[in-house]
Amino acid sequence: MLTGTIVWDRGVEHVSRRADGSIDYEYPFRGLPTYKPETYDAWVADLECPISSDDVPPELGEITFEFNCLPEFLPYAKEYFQFFNLANNHSDNSGRVKLEDTRRLLEAVGIQHFGDPDPDNNDLSCEVVALPVRVKDSAGSENPAEIPVAFCAWHYFHRLPLEGEIEVLKEYAELMPVFAFLHMGAEYAAEADGIQETLARRTIDAGADFVIANNPHWVQNAELYKGKLIVYSTGNFIFDQAFNEEVKRSASIVVDISADYGESSAGWLELGPTCAAFGDDCLIKAEQLGLKRQDFEISFDVVAGYLTNHQQAVGDETVQNAVRERLGWDDLFQTAPASD
Repeated sequence: MLTGTIVWDRGVEHVSRRADGSIDYEYPFRGLPTYKPETYDAWVADLECPISSDDVPPELGEITFEFNCLPEFLPYAKEYFQFFNLANNHSDNSGRVKLEDTRRLLEAVGIQHFGDPDPDNNDLSCEVVALPVRVKDSAGSENPAEIPVAFCAWHYFHRLPLEGEIEVLKEYAELMPVFAFLHMGAEYAAEADGIQETLARRTIDAGADFVIANNPHWVQNAELYKGKLIVYSTGNFIFDQAFNEEVKRSASIVVDISADYGESSAGWLELGPTCAAFGDDCLIKAEQLGLKRQDFEISFDVVAGYLTNHQQAVGDETVQNAVRERLGWDDLFQTAPASD
C-alpha cells in the first residue's frame, strides 16, 4: 500500500503531548489498524521530515517550515511502514547532516528508505529494495520471501528535471519492476497541471510500471497512460493540516503484483534479501547473474483515509466516494470500493 505525506512534528507532536508534558509517541499511528495492516506485505509513505533529537519547539515549524521529527516515534512507525521516500522538499531543509542522520535512524529500526531531494545526487534516485512477497507452492501454501524491485523517486517541486535525469530508470526497468514516485505540483489544487502530466508521462515512457505522485496536500486526479497508472497526488496521510475537508482526505493506493514462477525466479528470490541495504549493488549483481525480467501482472485499488485530530484512519463511505470521484477511479477500473 502506497500512502501520502507523513510528518509527526509540529501540530502532530503537539496533540501527542499528555497533560504532564510527556509525549505519547504511539498517538499518530493509533488509527492505522483500521487499514487492516496484516493484509499488506509492505507499506510505503513520503516522510517529509528529518529525524533528529534536537530540542526544536514544534511551533517553530509553523514559522520556518523546517520540520524536526523526534526519533522516539520511529518504533511505532516501524509497526506499519517498511519503506520511506525521502525525495521531497523537506527531508533536507535542515541540512545534509540531518538527512544522513535520518537515514541511519531509519536503518537502525529496519525501515528501508529511498530517494534524495538533491538533483546533484541523481545516482541515489533509484534504489533496489527488498520487497516482501509470498511464494505459493504447488500445494497452495504460502512462504514469505523478498524480491528486488526498483523504487525510483524525484523531487520536482519548484524545479524541472535535468537532461537525462528521469531516464536513469531505464536500466532498472530492463531487469525488474520499477515503482516511480514524483514530488511535484502546486499545493492545494484539485487537478494536475500540464507540467505534472508531462513529468509523469515521461517517467512512464522511461519504463516505470506506474507513477505515484504527491506534494499538493490534496488528492488529485489519476489517469491511465499507455495502460499504466498515474496518480497525481495521494494527499496527506499523517499531517497536521485540518483547515478543510481536502487536506483531511487521502488516497492510499493498493498494488497487487504477481508473477508465475519462471526460469529466473529462483535467482531473483535468492538475490532479494541482499537488497535491503541502501546504496547496495543489487542491480549489478542481477546483471552479473544474467537474471531476466519476469512478466508481472499488476492490479490496483484505493482506500480513502481521513485525518481526525491528526490521527489517520480509513474514511467512511462519504470519504471513500469523494476520493474515488476525485481520482476518477471507477471510470479507470470499474471496481467496487476496497472498504467494502
